[in-house]
Amino acid sequence: MTDWKSKLRQLIDSESWEAALKLMDETLVSDNHSADSYLNYSFLLGEILMEAEFGTPLQDYCGVKIYEVFQDAMSRYSEDVDFLFWQGFLISRCEYFYKMDISG
Repeated sequence: MTDWKSKLRQLIDSESWEAALKLMDETLVSDNHSADSYLNYSFLLGEILMEAEFGTPLQDYCGVKIYEVFQDAMSRYSEDVDFLFWQGFLISRCEYFYKMDISG
């Protein structure tokens, strides 16, 4: 496992949300916008949206950011079936924030 993934896991486990967001912003750049970094960033944002207190600035920020990260990732990886599979799984966890309705 790469170093940033270990650090991200620790930050998620300790609910150090701001530090985890900063890490993933840096990782997108340092990891050359890899599909893996986008998927992990989406996972983090979904975790925060499900775990953070409703109506806080942090949750509001993540509600906007998750869609931005998704759009950027799709512009790069919409032809990558592995990426699409895992992104679909992540979307199913909090579809509202992706501005999608997968129920019907």
